[in-house]
Amino acid sequence: MGILENIFGTKKEEINLDLDSQLAEIDAMPQEPADLYVVRLDLGSDGRTDAVMTALAEKKIVLSGISKLLERPERVKSVIVTLKAFISKTGGDMVLLNKDMLILTPSRIKVMRTKKAGVR
Repeated sequence: MGILENIFGTKKEEINLDLDSQLAEIDAMPQEPADLYVVRLDLGSDGRTDAVMTALAEKKIVLSGISKLLERPERVKSVIVTLKAFISKTGGDMVLLNKDMLILTPSRIKVMRTKKAGVR
């Protein structure tokens, strides 16, 4: 054993977190009925809004990835206009959560918007 190994010890065994198996275990857990559900539905590069609008009509909160849609700038505006019209008609809400994720809510559910600290 070398001097450094005496001081610092031998290399510790690395902890290997198998995220896929842990997520599979969570998915396999039985789900109890809930009042609300949150679903993730990516719009894809085509900007298909049908699945999102169906989920909203079923009173589900939708997290929607838009990164692939942003690769087609000519589709972005029409998709956003379509979703805004649906949200406006149903009384829900739509917020850009970050640069590539939208959160859309069904009727009578709103997202609170707060100002960042120090911003007026």
